[in-house]
Amino acid sequence: MENLKVLNETYLHPHFAEYIQAGIGIHIGNVIIGSVNIGNDNRTIIMGLPVNVASRIEAATKELNNDIVVSKAVYDLLSNPSKKIKSQVIKLKGVSGSLTVFTLGQPYHK
Repeated sequence: MENLKVLNETYLHPHFAEYIQAGIGIHIGNVIIGSVNIGNDNRTIIMGLPVNVASRIEAATKELNNDIVVSKAVYDLLSNPSKKIKSQVIKLKGVSGSLTVFTLGQPYHK
């Protein structure tokens, strides 16, 4: 994220008045990982509900206006989390129930 910030500030914004922005969603859980040969390519595939939830959290970064969002399960694993960070309960598309998340990054440029 720091390198992206430098790229935006030193090149993209001064020359094109644009920013590249990225969102990161992080969740934890058991997954299945394996290699699949497709033609001459050997691809690593990761599947499971935690992958889907992380993808949905990443999509929610836009709604939450924060570039790094983690699930409560991940937040609870942090060794020294900030007490200033507030949790939010969100609904994720394609996932039943609600999920508590924490915004750990920065707001997006408007």
